[in-house]
Amino acid sequence: LFLIVALRTANVGFYRCFRGAKADFPGLRVLAGGGYQVSIRCCRWTRLFFIKRGKAYSMSSVHFAIAAIPVAVYFLLVGCLRLRQRPLVTTGWRDTLTLGIAASGLIAIGPMQLFFPVQAAERFQGWVWLALFALYLLALLLILLSSKPKLIAYGMDDAQFRQALLAAAREVDAESEWEGDVLNLPLSSLQLAMEPTGATRVHQVVSVGILHSFQDWIRLEQAFVRGGAKMSCPRSLAGLPFVIAGSLLLLFAVLPLVSDPNDAVAQLREFLNR
Repeated sequence: LFLIVALRTANVGFYRCFRGAKADFPGLRVLAGGGYQVSIRCCRWTRLFFIKRGKAYSMSSVHFAIAAIPVAVYFLLVGCLRLRQRPLVTTGWRDTLTLGIAASGLIAIGPMQLFFPVQAAERFQGWVWLALFALYLLALLLILLSSKPKLIAYGMDDAQFRQALLAAAREVDAESEWEGDVLNLPLSSLQLAMEPTGATRVHQVVSVGILHSFQDWIRLEQAFVRGGAKMSCPRSLAGLPFVIAGSLLLLFAVLPLVSDPNDAVAQLREFLNR
């Protein structure tokens, strides 16, 4: 990687010095067009980097699509939620699960490639990917189970969030009251503390202490979702950059696949049957 970065920023003099020292680097071959082909073997996986005129080409269109399409869909989803006039109320578990699905493509071309079970793939071939994604799903499930219960609202301002959450809490516990940034439900032994999100129209509360009654928490969640569905909020222009970024990312990922589908299918088969 250091070699590639150096070649990207080097001048003609460095190319001449590098050309003279190519005999000491067995993975280097000078191309006819004046560039270089560098073969780097790491973790039983050889990757060719074509370096020509200071540019390195390494990632195939399928690799980029696998990594970018879930992220692009996540950006579009977040942008559309910010642009609509209805708030969205969800839980921390669903929010984390959505983020985990969006990162699945990056995990597939990153850690799964780095720790790929070569010997198992020689025997089970493409079926080994099911085991890898099952392992990722179990790791994601472990993160969800270890996280504290949380309620998140997209689109509400601070006053709407506090009012809607208090109304939902009083359906579960009539003595519920805000005490600063903590919502106390004394009869249900629930305490919810507000956490900063860095956005003016995204608010969240997390359960403080031990969750004694999971049934009361489910009732609070359902009441909060019903209350949020009846509210309206202004459109937020903060969702526009997410929509633009997601659309561009999706376009850059899909366009190479559509332009040459046969090559994309061949790259996908090579990716699955390593």
